Amino acid sequence: MTKKFRFRNYDIELDIEGTIYQVKPTKELSEKIASFRDTLNGFLQKALKGDADVENVGEVCRPIIDAILGAGAADDIFTDRTPTVFDYADLVTYIATEITQYYNGTTTPAEIIQLYNGEQKSL
Repeated sequence: MTKKFRFRNYDIELDIEGTIYQVKPTKELSEKIASFRDTLNGFLQKALKGDADVENVGEVCRPIIDAILGAGAADDIFTDRTPTVFDYADLVTYIATEITQYYNGTTTPAEIIQLYNGEQKSL
């Protein structure tokens, strides 16, 4: 009997309103998540001080959603609805949580480094 080898799929699959988005776990993705977290925190701090209108959160969130899920993803996701502040908060939280859980699910520091560098896990 011949043994078979199959590459594993390490993509992060996100199911958003029945559409599956696949995200590659790379160093770039990790850096984007950190940068976006800072961007959102900055926006929220301004909103709390009254320097930004929380209703404009879409202007901050849409580019983040598109950068992670692919160009036009935000438009596709919100095709059939007018998004609210809560919709944006829920969606961005879901994306960030799923990606963070994926990275936390790796078992060794070496595997995390390999994923950040876009490499396959080794056995």
